[in-house]
Amino acid sequence: MRTTKRKEIADLLRDLVEGEDFEDEPDVGYESAKERQAFIEGRILDLERILANAQILEHPSSRTRVSLGSTVTILDLTTGETETYTIVGPAETNPRLGMISDQSPMGKALLGRGRRARVTVPTPNGRLEVRILKIE
Repeated sequence: MRTTKRKEIADLLRDLVEGEDFEDEPDVGYESAKERQAFIEGRILDLERILANAQILEHPSSRTRVSLGSTVTILDLTTGETETYTIVGPAETNPRLGMISDQSPMGKALLGRGRRARVTVPTPNGRLEVRILKIE
């Protein structure tokens, strides 16, 4: 982003100021390009902040308690279905891949709990009762 995207948007803005013709891209205008530049600069700042605060975690030293980095298999006590989640920081969250934030209701409820613990998770539809089956 710092090198390629910054250069691309700077080149585009220069071309617009110099009067280049963008007939094949009618939506390209100076204001649109400035908005793109602002978005790119904001994103660079966000990523720099994330990287400045990032910490590399080794695999959890304890497999007896759920912590950041733990992979937890739970049993829904109502439906009997099992789910597996990895507890990650907010920037790494990807529910489709089973990666949930330690700040989410499920993540908060599981943190610090041990194997076989019964956990109540607050949800918009009421409480969810689960049991921890495995901590990796």
